[in-house]
Amino acid sequence: MVTPAERLNVQYSSYFSATTALAQSLNYLGKMNQALTILRAAVQLARDFDFSSMNYFELLETYAEVLMARYFQSNAGWQELADLVHKIHQRAERQYNEQGMPFEMNTKTMQIARAYSLLGQAYYYQTLNTAALDHTAVQGYLKQAAGFWEKVEPEQPIFADVMSGELDSTQILQIKATGTSKALMFLALSHQRLGEDEQGKEYNQRALDLALQVDAKEVASYIYRHLTWLVEDPEQKLEYALNSLRLREEIGFKRLLPHSHLLVSDLFLEQGTLEIAQEHCQAALQLAKEMDLPSALMMIFRTQGDIYQRQGLKKEARTSFDNMLDFAEKLDLAYGVVQAEKRLKEL
Repeated sequence: MVTPAERLNVQYSSYFSATTALAQSLNYLGKMNQALTILRAAVQLARDFDFSSMNYFELLETYAEVLMARYFQSNAGWQELADLVHKIHQRAERQYNEQGMPFEMNTKTMQIARAYSLLGQAYYYQTLNTAALDHTAVQGYLKQAAGFWEKVEPEQPIFADVMSGELDSTQILQIKATGTSKALMFLALSHQRLGEDEQGKEYNQRALDLALQVDAKEVASYIYRHLTWLVEDPEQKLEYALNSLRLREEIGFKRLLPHSHLLVSDLFLEQGTLEIAQEHCQAALQLAKEMDLPSALMMIFRTQGDIYQRQGLKKEARTSFDNMLDFAEKLDLAYGVVQAEKRLKEL
């Protein structure tokens, strides 16, 4: 006979799974505030319990990912994000160090790998938004994550929880490859930010190989984008950028489409194909306005101004660069202010 406590655990597991799926869908559609509302409600509802299930961990992981997306777009909410990723890490580390049955180790190892990866990602975005050059913590967390992912053993089945049941070796391999790929991708980004392009290219290629191996389209879409800046050949640049855009359209990741269209626009602008550059810039602008993505809008006005300048439309270019500066100042993003002021000065 099922006890009330056991029934409650099953019901909570179902609730966590459904909430996570809904939040992920809302995040894909650029509805970050709605996603955060339901995630915060779920965490608040569960505050009196100490759930160790994979479903609850995935809920917390999704919560952190949405906070990162909001922080990147608005340069707001750092403290909430930092508190959460440290809380996730503390939970994962405590559970990893607790005595348990051997069959539990894969689950515990996955969770601590994800926790270190979240720490690395969060602090990477902080360095980006604050223009910091010390990436010691970022790279340390991401290397720890990659190390723990290496310890996951696909041949050992995992009983995730009452909702997911047992994961087989193929599923575990997919999770391991995707997690490792994401950690390596952010490690590559860190090296790129420091001007260490060779290391960035090496880590990105390793990450892409893993992502393609298990058809991890979201991660692959990021890596193709990042590789765009690490190759010299214009045609290869465009191929990578279009691959990234195509994958994001395939999986319906609407929130990232403005950035993808903008990258393609920049590359066509470099080639002097202004008409196609303008088409992609307008697509990015329409989507970013629809989803109210201020950081994306700041960079779209940059590209729009560059296009107008190439077309000899000095007045329109100035308006676009003024808009860029306005967004940069409101977001308190120093790199945006510098870029906008430089362009205005050069008009």
